Amino acid sequence: MIQQNVNVESIQLDILDDCYNDVFMSIPDLTTTPATKQYSRILLVGSIIVVFCLIGVLLFWLFASSAVDKQEIRELLENRANALTQKNLPRYLACFSLRYRSGTRTYDDLKANASQWFAQFATIRFSFQILDIQIQDDKAIVENDYQFSLTNIEGESINIAKRELLEIRRENNQWKIISSLSIQ
Repeated sequence: MIQQNVNVESIQLDILDDCYNDVFMSIPDLTTTPATKQYSRILLVGSIIVVFCLIGVLLFWLFASSAVDKQEIRELLENRANALTQKNLPRYLACFSLRYRSGTRTYDDLKANASQWFAQFATIRFSFQILDIQIQDDKAIVENDYQFSLTNIEGESINIAKRELLEIRRENNQWKIISSLSIQ
């Protein structure tokens, strides 16, 4: 019996080379024609343009939706200010989530306090200035300064100026205040 050293790896590579040559070498080389080279360049440039267009659309959508969300949040805070000035309890409460919390105060406490203020004060003036809005998905944090000018029935004035942080969330496609914290 004759013993022969066989290199299995070289046999496997030879078989792969033969298969490659049989399959791919029988196909004519189309890349060498000028028309095919031109077509390949057009495909490459077209693909790059499509990728950049998709990136542009995505960035536009992200920034445009953020701008729309910020405008909706500004409108929410305007509605809150107008409702306070008009002493319109339903409109004021519509700005808040039923899950509202501020420390230990709940939505029901907010409703009771607002009713008391509307009865206690002859005039309520409320203004605010938004300092920052940070939005992530359906949540936002708003930092703003606000001023209350309250006049009671006897004509005495009370002025309150504070900074607050509001947590706002989208509920049923509407932004609602879910919590507030006065920080000044």
